[in-house]
This record gives sequence, structure tokens and C-alpha cells, in this order.
Amino acid sequence: MSNKLQILIVEDSPSDIQSYQDTITTLNMELSPSLIIEAVYARSKEEGIGLIHEMKDVLDGAFIDLKLQSGTTIEVNEGNELIQEIYGKLRFPVIVLTNTPGAFNSDFTKSIFLQVQTKTDIEYRDVIMSLVAIKKTGITRILGRKGLVEEMLDQIFWKNISTTLSLWLNVDNSEKALLRYTLTHLQEHLEVSDDGSEFVDVVPIENYIKPSIKDYFFTGDIVTKRSDSNKRFVILTPACDLAPHGQDKVPKAKDVLLAEIQTLANGLFFEKIKIAKMDAISDDKVGIIESAKDDLKKIITNNYSPKYYYLPNTSIIPGGLINFQKLNSVKLSDLNENYEKEATITIQFVKDIIARFSFYYSRQGSPDFDFNKILASYL
Repeated sequence: MSNKLQILIVEDSPSDIQSYQDTITTLNMELSPSLIIEAVYARSKEEGIGLIHEMKDVLDGAFIDLKLQSGTTIEVNEGNELIQEIYGKLRFPVIVLTNTPGAFNSDFTKSIFLQVQTKTDIEYRDVIMSLVAIKKTGITRILGRKGLVEEMLDQIFWKNISTTLSLWLNVDNSEKALLRYTLTHLQEHLEVSDDGSEFVDVVPIENYIKPSIKDYFFTGDIVTKRSDSNKRFVILTPACDLAPHGQDKVPKAKDVLLAEIQTLANGLFFEKIKIAKMDAISDDKVGIIESAKDDLKKIITNNYSPKYYYLPNTSIIPGGLINFQKLNSVKLSDLNENYEKEATITIQFVKDIIARFSFYYSRQGSPDFDFNKILASYL
């Protein structure tokens, strides 16, 4: 990660500019040399737009005031025009600091990447440090205009795609197919360490896509019933039956198979979590605690029982265990009318879920042998 945080500040109030400068000077004394904050200032819409386009490849964030002609008697909210230059086009966070938050264009969706705050309610130190926190995640390094994704794509283009491109010359409508092919190569890069020597661990949030990309219900969607949102299910019906078909884009499936997601916060699993979190206050409890931790490890690695599949807990999606014994079949029409989509499980995990579900119901037990007699025959 670069040790520079480069930010654009669009502000026409001299006192507010001074507050930015003083705060940045103080923070640089605290954060240097691990991080240096560099700011460029624009005092008008025109200056701001010029700097956005000039610095779009290096910016880690921007602070924008909505009203850039202070003292005017008419309502001027040129900051929205600056946001329009960034929103949906560039990939760095924007924090709107203004005394007129009601003038923010509601067509823009607020998020951690687009915040709106009132100047009188904030500390400049806090809002600047929030950009530092975002930079530390690596998101601007990964998805910035000259970020890690672009570097990897350069490698993929010259080492992989360019060597096979001749095979695509006669493929009709090749653009989207090539995009999928390129992303497959990118996924291969991201599954291993930088030197390619080992697989890297994933983090829980990689399990989910929220909001879901597909408008219709599909394999791996996590759904809830509107009348009982406490119960959550995952769709297990094969993808080929749920994909839109024909001119009317109607799926083949008339019925959809749901498996219930059992929460970890009750029953047997909750007890194991409680025990595993205990401090060993006496020798006789050490074995119990270690056993509970071992069981939890088996749950998390999907080695506890073939009837369960573990879904990790995140701040946006509660985790749990898919229970392959708790199945429901609902009409597709009922699903469309009475269920809501909460999120989608990513394809890498969906494939594993379907494979484990198939394995669970395809098990065939063999007859038992008399162990003692078999053992005696070898002795």
C-alpha cells in the first residue's frame, strides 16, 4: 500500500480551508512516516472538475461542499455537479461536508463511499481519519483506475489471453464470453498467494453478494418469507431449472426446493459456543472446553455432520447452518409472491453446497460385519 493519502478538497470558505490544513498538518505529524496526507484544494466548481479529471488515477478520496458560492443570495448547489463527475464513473470515496445537507441530490445513493455530513456536527480529524480507514482496506488500490486489478489484467492479457486470442476470432458475440474467460483467469490469480506457492484463506463476506445481481430467484439465493422473516432458507433447485427460458423468459421449474438455515444462536451449537468461550478455571473443565472447540472447528470446516453446511456470520448477513434435513418445496408462483431475497451465496460456495447436498442424499450404507470375527481372522 502506498504511504500517501491523496485527497481533493473542494471548498470556498477560507475558514474551513484553514481547518482542513491545520488538521492535516497535525495528522501528518502523528502518522508520518507510515502515512502522509497530501491535499489539493479547489475553490470553485470549474477548478474541482479540472482536478477530478487531472487526478482521477491517483485520488484516494474527496471532500466536497455543496454550496460553492458563499454569500450569494440565490441558491447555488454546484457541489452536486462535482459529485456527478465522480458518481458511477470513478472509484474513490466522497465525503460531502456542507451546511446545507438538504440540498444533496437524492438521486445519489449514500454509502460509506458517499457520505453526507453537516459541518457543525463533525470533527475534521474524524472525517479525514475515516478516509485513512478506507484506504487501509486496500479498496482504492484494488479498484482504482490504476489499481491492482488493472495490474493483474495487464499480466493476464500478455501471458494468457494474447496467446489464445486467435482461437476467438471466429466466435460470434465473443465479447461477453471473453469477459467471463478473463475473469476466470483473474479468479485463478486471486486464489493463491502473490508468489503462487499456496492457496490463501477467504474472509466471511466473500460468501455473499448483497444486493443480488439477478432480478429473479436463483440457485444459492438466501430468502425469507414475508410472513415469518425469522426463518431463512437457501434455494437448492438446479440452476438449469431456474434459468429463464424461451421468448417469455419463464423458468422450467414449477416448484422450488428450499433448505432451512438453522441459526447457531440456539440449542446444541449455542452451548458449544458458550463452552468454547469459557476460561479453563479447573483441570476437569479443560477437556470439555477443548472438545467444544474441536466441535466448533468441525462445524466451521463442514466436517461436523454431512447434513449441515456452514454459512459464516457477517455484519450484513447472519450466518448459520444449512440443514439438508429441513427441506420445503414451494410453488415458484408462491416464491415470487410471498418471499424476499436477502442475498446470494457466491458461485464458488454454491457449487460446494449442491455437491454436499447431493452427497448427503446419495449415501448408501453397506451391511455391517462382525468386527471381532474379522479381526480374529488377521491375528
